[in-house]
Amino acid sequence: MWKTVLTALTNALPVLIALAGYAAAVWVGYDTGYQKSQVEKNAEIAQMKLIDAEAKNSANKLLVEQLDRASNELKAWQAKAQTTSQQLAEANQAIQRQAANTKKGIQDAIAQDKNSAGGGCIDGLGTNSVRQYNNAINNASASR
Repeated sequence: MWKTVLTALTNALPVLIALAGYAAAVWVGYDTGYQKSQVEKNAEIAQMKLIDAEAKNSANKLLVEQLDRASNELKAWQAKAQTTSQQLAEANQAIQRQAANTKKGIQDAIAQDKNSAGGGCIDGLGTNSVRQYNNAINNASASR
């Protein structure tokens, strides 16, 4: 009986060796394919990260350019506002000076009219007052 088993094992040995070789070849092929797919996956991930970084870099550059343009535009508007503000202040000062001169001129004209008429003149109805009022009206019309 042992002899039969031993003969059967001896006859099956080449088949078992062939199966073991085939299993080893399948395992090596599987492992090689797995490792190759891992390398390809890692390369694809690296490529995707590079594309993502380039996209972020481009977006950042665009944002910086837009911010620079907006900053320059803001500076231009601020300069214009400053200039306009200065012009307005100068115009207001000129108006205030002119109003003060006109008021003083009217007061002086009334005083001259009173002196000329010996104090019997109604404020603002003498010749000097009328002349001063006409000057004030003409100055107001000319400045419009």
